[in-house]
Amino acid sequence: MNREHPQVMLQRQRRISLTLLMLMALLTGWVLLSKPVQAQEWRRLPPSTQQLLEGISERWDSLDDERQQALLRGVERWQSMSDSERQAASERFSRWQSLPESQRQILRDRLQTLRDMTPEQRQQARDAWHDYQQATPEQRQQLRQRFQSLSPQQRDAMRQQLRSKRH
Repeated sequence: MNREHPQVMLQRQRRISLTLLMLMALLTGWVLLSKPVQAQEWRRLPPSTQQLLEGISERWDSLDDERQQALLRGVERWQSMSDSERQAASERFSRWQSLPESQRQILRDRLQTLRDMTPEQRQQARDAWHDYQQATPEQRQQLRQRFQSLSPQQRDAMRQQLRSKRH
């Protein structure tokens, strides 16, 4: 059995969480830019679509139009992926499913925060993430420790200060 150090496991979980967050943000942007798809009755969906959505076949007709459209756009996206893209997406989805519901909710909340940002704020967040990734592991650890040692009020003040510097 492979036993990892708790800190390594925590770092891996954070990386997975951030990867999922970025994936969800990208997919959300893609969905928002996609053309609307007309909701349909299950029996009228193409067989290839029915096959991909077979897990929800019994509920399909009771889903609201918005949910049906989102699922149909997802099918469209899936069908346009290469085999390697499908494999990577499957792996990310498996990791998502393995997360506890509390962790999924945290990620959903973070995604909503991203959705609520202006395009400029999203770009600033991407730039900050890029800068963070370019730091050495020791520098990243120091930043995390310094941030974690702050009180919630100090963290909020730091965030506010960073926001004001960016504008």
